[in-house]
Amino acid sequence: MRQDFARQAVVRPFALLVRNPSVLAVAVAVLAFSSLVPDQGIATDVFRRGWLFDEAPAEAWSLIRSPAFLVAAVGGFAGKILVSAAASQQLMLVFRDCRTTLLATLRSIRVSAVCWLFGAELALYGLCALAGLLGYVPALLVWRTTGADLTIPLLAVAVLAFPAAYAAVSAAIVAAPLPASARERGSVVASMRERRIFLPLYGLFAVRVILETLLLGVAPLVFLDVVHSKPLATLAVGAGVLVPSLLLRGSCYALMLYALRPVPVVERVFGPYFADSEPVGAR
Repeated sequence: MRQDFARQAVVRPFALLVRNPSVLAVAVAVLAFSSLVPDQGIATDVFRRGWLFDEAPAEAWSLIRSPAFLVAAVGGFAGKILVSAAASQQLMLVFRDCRTTLLATLRSIRVSAVCWLFGAELALYGLCALAGLLGYVPALLVWRTTGADLTIPLLAVAVLAFPAAYAAVSAAIVAAPLPASARERGSVVASMRERRIFLPLYGLFAVRVILETLLLGVAPLVFLDVVHSKPLATLAVGAGVLVPSLLLRGSCYALMLYALRPVPVVERVFGPYFADSEPVGAR
């Protein structure tokens, strides 16, 4: 029986770490956090009455006009795209039963896949920003006319919508390295319009968001706003990126493949993996 490297990615995450380019995301996250996040006061500002409507726009505009922020944002986005493409390429090879190393994975990345992922993520983030504005502008008008602060409802909607956005971006990352046309890759993301694909992915990423929020959100905020220690918060961010990379990436990728299996290109590329994973009596 052939060795199932994909199963190793799920049950032996530390063995996968030494050849997983996604661990580079730890360095990217730590550097971005250290350079962009203030020493304290994130949570207390957001929940101060009216801050989201009176002060946040001016602060955001001031940040956007900063050359340092623009360089960091562009560099961070480019680094994120490269890390995502490399990690997805590596997992695709693993789940197709191909032996691979970190260096071999980086060499096998195609420029077309990186460019497609860049465009796909940019489009998805643009749609998310547009949806956010469509919710923010009416809430701003309500604040200016009636004084009602809708920060909590806006945050609640954002929390509910975030797993869907996360799943869509992850589907694009899965699709990027596939040996397929741009149209076929796009069909992977577009398939989320189907309920049978959307609901499992939404549930999967809702659970993942909860776990990652506890690691990547709550702990750093506690260190910033309660302990007032940015070094400890930075270490928490690094751990919050590393732990999901170790424990969730392989299993999450496998579950995504099964949710996306109705998409023809996914079935074609990963057909041997699906066949090998089925019980003998079900073949």
